Amino acid sequence: MQSDSSVEDLFNSAATPAPKTGNGGKKGPKRVLVIDDSPMIRQVLRTVIVGLGHRVDEAENGVKALGAAMANRPDLVFLDIHMPEMDGLSMLEKWSRHPLLGKIPVVLLTSETDPEMVTAAARFGVTDYLSKPARPQKIREKVEKFLS
Repeated sequence: MQSDSSVEDLFNSAATPAPKTGNGGKKGPKRVLVIDDSPMIRQVLRTVIVGLGHRVDEAENGVKALGAAMANRPDLVFLDIHMPEMDGLSMLEKWSRHPLLGKIPVVLLTSETDPEMVTAAARFGVTDYLSKPARPQKIREKVEKFLS
């Protein structure tokens, strides 16, 4: 098993830079979409993100996430890989081809350490990587990085 820092290094070497914000620079609260099949993980992210003054939409799989994003375009996305119905990589493939959604920063939030999986996510346009379990401070850093 690889360490979190070595997986992050792998991701960073494979990732391409993305825009800092997906909302054209508008001021005020931003919208964050959290996509994870674990209610507990979604709750932790919601608590941290709302505490920073932003709005949170949630989805437990890729199918629901695509619908949620079309209804309310997010400014930032946290995405798990392993989910039922449509996993994160399948969702990301569709997401990255959409003219508007493909420009939104996506943070991969996963316990996945398989280098091939992480590299594939980077090729599909994932902007950043955060390993599970994510500490609140790390979540805050990612939110501030993309929404400040």
